[in-house]
Amino acid sequence: MRGLASSIFFAVSAVATIVPNKTLQKDVIILGGGASGTYAAVRLREDYGKDVVVIEARTLLGGNVNTYNDPVTNTAINYGVEAYIDYGPAKDFFARFDVPTQPVVEYVQSVGSTVYVDAASGTVLPNISAPPVKADQLAALQTYLTVVEQYTPYLLPGYWNFPSGDDIPADMLLPWGDFEAKYGVQDMYPIQDLIDGGASPNTTTLYAMMNFNEPVVSGYLNGTMFDPLPFNNSILYGRAQELLGEDVLFSSQVINATRDDSGVSVLVQDDAGATTLITAPRLLVAFQPTAANVAPLALDGAENAVFSTFSSSVLWVGVVRSNFIPDNTAVTFIPGADAPPYTVEIGWSGTSGLSEIFFAGAGYTEDEGKQAVVDAFLLLVSAGTFAPPEGEEAVAEVVAFTDHTGLGFDQSVEMLQQGFIQQMYALQGQRSTWWTGALWCPGYSSNVWAFTDTILPQLLQGLD
Repeated sequence: MRGLASSIFFAVSAVATIVPNKTLQKDVIILGGGASGTYAAVRLREDYGKDVVVIEARTLLGGNVNTYNDPVTNTAINYGVEAYIDYGPAKDFFARFDVPTQPVVEYVQSVGSTVYVDAASGTVLPNISAPPVKADQLAALQTYLTVVEQYTPYLLPGYWNFPSGDDIPADMLLPWGDFEAKYGVQDMYPIQDLIDGGASPNTTTLYAMMNFNEPVVSGYLNGTMFDPLPFNNSILYGRAQELLGEDVLFSSQVINATRDDSGVSVLVQDDAGATTLITAPRLLVAFQPTAANVAPLALDGAENAVFSTFSSSVLWVGVVRSNFIPDNTAVTFIPGADAPPYTVEIGWSGTSGLSEIFFAGAGYTEDEGKQAVVDAFLLLVSAGTFAPPEGEEAVAEVVAFTDHTGLGFDQSVEMLQQGFIQQMYALQGQRSTWWTGALWCPGYSSNVWAFTDTILPQLLQGLD
């Protein structure tokens, strides 16, 4: 306890003008209430009997799980996480909260047609090649599965066993386009696009495999992916929220932290300005280690050397209500030389009049992003690509819009060979701090839960 008392002193000294409204002492502090943070909190408290607290910036748990409850149709639109892999503890976690499951909904009700338009004008591009027939897509995917499954020990449940130097398989270091050509699997791209958004030809194959790994591919081919019943992904997190109760501090962020080998202390502030000083022997960081998120943690040189090399992907997801996008239709905007400095993708939500959207545009505020999305929708009307019902004005309204900005791998092949992933994983346990979440393993919820299960026993060592 002497070390924790020392940590309290330094944390308070660092922000001497702030006198905390409350102090707490816990076994484990968890930063972030997304998939990994929620799962860790439930397991640590319920299965290991530890005293935990979750610090969550938003007003609810779930992270990238986002649900829009449409008041017109009384339908839940899952516009964040849309499906689960039957891998690791996934189904057990749903069963724990008495949430039934069903065969995957999203990929069954896939898009009937995709319209390709010029991003600047909104007009239809007539010369876009039709995708391969479904039989050819599936054959290519089956071939890919025979290749990727041999690399599963390097990818799952995390990158603990990933090699370095000349021991890295040559396939994993190829540009993705070269890998596809080598094995003749180019025809699988529509399925890959549907599941994970696809990969550019220059992407290092390892990074494509992280998102398109064996459980994902076999789950698609074998029909074992699943969804909750009813199809509302927020039910699981709502029940976890009820269970954890006051052990979650919502609308709260860390403003200062002290970490060393004797323990950690964090000063937390909520939206109303109230502060809480929390001390614990262990810290579990379960949010994305973006520069903004980790700034209060006072990273050391080793941590900075790792996290500064990741790229930030600016992404917003949402739902738009319109009266002119046909049902069962997606729209892909193809950028040309005069394209706007952002990307919009329109997908079918499964509910008439509602489209799921993706918006990527660095430097845009939330309001600017929403307006850019509306402009892209209305561009399709002014170009004559779609039209509202006769006698009606075109309407496009963003009814849900959520930030999914995060970090992604794009380190060079040379960095991988020099042991970057080993350098990254060496951070685990340093300064009484452990890390989990989508950066540390393939980013699907099922993978994240399985990876978290590898972290918890290590985190608990020496914690009586």
